Amino acid sequence: MKQIKNLQIGLIILAFLITAGGLFGGQFLTNKFRVEKPLHQELQRIKAIRNFQVKAEKDGVSVTLKLRKVDNLQQVVENIQQKVFLYYNQPIKMLKINDNRNHYLEGLRYQLSFYLQEAAVSGHYIQLKTALESYSGVKTKVYFGQDNMYLQLEKGANYLYEVVPFVTQTGTRINNPSGGDTV
Repeated sequence: MKQIKNLQIGLIILAFLITAGGLFGGQFLTNKFRVEKPLHQELQRIKAIRNFQVKAEKDGVSVTLKLRKVDNLQQVVENIQQKVFLYYNQPIKMLKINDNRNHYLEGLRYQLSFYLQEAAVSGHYIQLKTALESYSGVKTKVYFGQDNMYLQLEKGANYLYEVVPFVTQTGTRINNPSGGDTV
């Protein structure tokens, strides 16, 4: 009787392990073939992307991009955001762009940081526009979307790309009601 009871308990445990393994394995395979692989194929079709990494996290998706030179950073990033959301049904919580910056462009970015933050918080873009126009020999562009500013600095073969979120004075993100503009 004890042997039968032990055998039944062993069978129950074995059945549980097989069922749990099947469920988790099925979820893994579904994620792999319905989310990761199709998104990977979609992102490979975007010519501006040299390399990328997408990782699902608790509260969103983390994306790292290596971009080629682009004409319009906003279009590229928003296209990627749409594709990631389509497959993961979650927003990108962290976006890192690996570009081809140098010390000179990083210095310009630092000089622009005050103008960018002021524009992001207050919505006053004239001083930013004036500062951008003062850099001769550097191709500068700033695009304004719904949630972010998209900064492009290019000089020769080097380029710096950044996405700057719109924020309030308390530090919370806001939507820009006049998004879609460019300076």
